Amino acid sequence: MYFDLFIDSFIAALVFPPRGEFLLPVMLSFPKFQIHYIFLSAFLGSIAGHCSNLLVGMIILKIAQREPWFDKKLKENLERYKRLYKRYFIWSLLFSPFAYFGGIFSLGAGLFGARFIKAVSIMIVAKALYYIILF
Repeated sequence: MYFDLFIDSFIAALVFPPRGEFLLPVMLSFPKFQIHYIFLSAFLGSIAGHCSNLLVGMIILKIAQREPWFDKKLKENLERYKRLYKRYFIWSLLFSPFAYFGGIFSLGAGLFGARFIKAVSIMIVAKALYYIILF
């Protein structure tokens, strides 16, 4: 059942389909499940889903930069936006734990070339705070 929660959290963190975690409240309502394992499974599944979004964004960025329609002006604009994102908007990943729109933030981080370790660190802190505040 813990693996099912991991998969549910993983799918909930992906951009498509946008949805929340279904099994988490159900498992919390049954006393036979240990709360530590419930949160660990949900936490790891969610982080894995957000890392997948981040990697998909990075792959899309690499593919787009190799295409012929990606001209010099577009590259200059992208570099400017990447600098702005890395400087100011990387903290938008603090909103990544929220259901339905959180996956967009992790996908956007990949599209704007955020550093993987920094982005994952922010998402880990955000998800931990989310679970602490929520429960």
